[in-house]
Amino acid sequence: MPPAPIPLDGPFHHEETPRRDIASLKVMAARARYLSTELNQSGRTGSDDATEAGYNSESRSEALVLLKECEAVAHAARSVKTDTEETFAAIRDIQIVMATPLQAVSPELRRRASDQILEHVIGSRDNFITLVQQVLSDGTPEFRNVVTESISRATDSQTVRWVNGAQQMPQVAALQQIIQEKDDELSALKEEVERKRKVAFEFQRNRHQAETNLEAEKAKVASSERQLSRARDELRRATDKIGTLEEDLRNTNLSKERYEHDMAWQKTESDQQISKKNEEIAGLILQVRDLEEANTDLEVEKETFASHLLERDQSLDTLQRDNLTLEARLDSAVNDAQTEQAAMEHMLETAQNKARDTTSRLEQADERLRDLQAQLNAVQKDLDSSRQEAEGTRSSLEGTISNQRESLENRDNEIRRLSGLLTARDEQLVSVQRDLASSRQEVEGTRSSLKGTILNQNESLKSKTDEIERLNVLLTARDQTVDSQVEQASIFLRRMSLNVESRIWRNVVEGILADSTVASTAQIPWKPWRVLPSWSHDETLHVREDDRSIHLVAVDIIAIMRIPSAPAEPLLSRLQSLQKMLMDTSPLASTISQQLLESLAGAVGDERLHFMHHVLICQIVDLLNGGAVEPTEVPLDPRATTLVSALKVWDPESGAGLDMASSVSYPDFALVGFNRNPAGIVAANPSNRELRWIDEARINIMLTHIELSPEKGDYTPIRLPLDTRERQMWSVAHL
Repeated sequence: MPPAPIPLDGPFHHEETPRRDIASLKVMAARARYLSTELNQSGRTGSDDATEAGYNSESRSEALVLLKECEAVAHAARSVKTDTEETFAAIRDIQIVMATPLQAVSPELRRRASDQILEHVIGSRDNFITLVQQVLSDGTPEFRNVVTESISRATDSQTVRWVNGAQQMPQVAALQQIIQEKDDELSALKEEVERKRKVAFEFQRNRHQAETNLEAEKAKVASSERQLSRARDELRRATDKIGTLEEDLRNTNLSKERYEHDMAWQKTESDQQISKKNEEIAGLILQVRDLEEANTDLEVEKETFASHLLERDQSLDTLQRDNLTLEARLDSAVNDAQTEQAAMEHMLETAQNKARDTTSRLEQADERLRDLQAQLNAVQKDLDSSRQEAEGTRSSLEGTISNQRESLENRDNEIRRLSGLLTARDEQLVSVQRDLASSRQEVEGTRSSLKGTILNQNESLKSKTDEIERLNVLLTARDQTVDSQVEQASIFLRRMSLNVESRIWRNVVEGILADSTVASTAQIPWKPWRVLPSWSHDETLHVREDDRSIHLVAVDIIAIMRIPSAPAEPLLSRLQSLQKMLMDTSPLASTISQQLLESLAGAVGDERLHFMHHVLICQIVDLLNGGAVEPTEVPLDPRATTLVSALKVWDPESGAGLDMASSVSYPDFALVGFNRNPAGIVAANPSNRELRWIDEARINIMLTHIELSPEKGDYTPIRLPLDTRERQMWSVAHL
């Protein structure tokens, strides 16, 4: 009967050490998976801060150490597997040898082979006991019990002597001693390795804690720098505004001083003219008095000079009244110069009145000059007639009235004195005419300057009138545009409501139709990022083109956000379209803008919205509040706010990556993870300022790289290497 084939594991005994190592490896791998799951699940939803999300540096360090130990055990398992494969190969060789027919072998070789087999079989205490029990299997039970009890009572040294025989060579004992020493050294080395492993683990944990603290401090420093930058910008804007206000105040003060100086100069000129006229009147009064004392015989001339004096008094009263009127006008002008338009109108009116008054005074002075000239001619005529009469009387009565010679001589002296007075008065009249001519020239210069001022003011008023007309045209066009947009919005709302009464639709319609004011478009301080179609099967993440007006898109967003049961599939497309039109400086009614901000305030906690919705909402809120006088506070998703803030300050030209704890940078883009909540990542392209969502199903994690699949089909996946420790740790945490 042929012998049965020996199984692969055969009679050979495998040690339990590899099995225990494999079991411990499985335990450590399970513990690592448990720690990783605990790290991911213990984080609070809605936060990207690792510490607030339940991140524990000790657990992470322990997981890393366990990972390294797993790698070491796997390496040892590979060596054990190699040894096992070699053993299997040897067994197969033995089976082949046993299957071949036996050849003639010398007795010496048989004996040596038997010795080697016996030595291999009984090479240990357990194998020796097993062999004895098999040999005694055919003996009586009493004999088997005695032998078994004797063997069990034997010491290890006795068993060794039984196994090796009494003729053990000294070299074998020496080798065993060396083996014992090596075992002791190996135990010491194992203890040293264990101690160093603990020290390395402690060092790794301390290092990771220090790195965590350093990252936290860097985040605090970055936040402080951003706050400092915002404070500096606000200070600079406030300084510019203060400078503008100071410049306006300075210009106003200069205008006021210039106007006051003009008023003072006009008042001084008027006072000087009045004083000159008073001096002239005083001189004329003195002349009249001298003429009255000297020309006692000429009553007509006296009455004429008396009437002239009365006219002069009346002219003086008129000038005084004009002076009082001018002072009252100056006071009223100073009081009425509170605003620029009133000041300009009053200056124009005052200048015109002054021109008319000056012209009237000039005409009065001309009339008085003509009167004085007529009076002078009359006096000269009377004087000539008197001289003629005196000469005739003197020639006719020269011989007869010698007794009156003395009186005639006195009369001649008086006439000569009167002639001197008349000559002096003629000179005074010439000087008065000269003064009147100079006054006339001054009046003409003043009139020309006033005409120039009036022309300039008329041109300024004309330009302002043209500007007002242009603004009125623009306002009319804007009102027409707003009316058409409001009409479109009302038609759209009526069509959307489908004649169904709804409190939300009613509030939206009333709010929009109550105010058609278009909000002013502010200067956009930064360019928002555009969201591309996502690599996902979720319909809510698809982005489509939308050619409707900005008000229709805004009203649609308001309706979707305010109605919890409304479908959210078109919301991402609406938000993207609204952001694009706001970037194109399209006007938006202020009421719609306010209601849009109020509706977006309920985005946080809305289960219909994805993370990409929150990113667009953050950017739209920044755009709407950028041009508002009083920005509206809108609660936003903290993770989306953190991402948008990091994108604002990202400068790819500097060569630095995205400054965000949960991101990893590549040469042309960056990837942002969210600890698998939601399951996926965001790819950011700084060259085109584009964002794209990639679902976890489109990501294939390999040992040395990750693959991103755009579509399920023949598309070539994008391979990204995991060639640094930072990228490897990021993939473990977020993929």
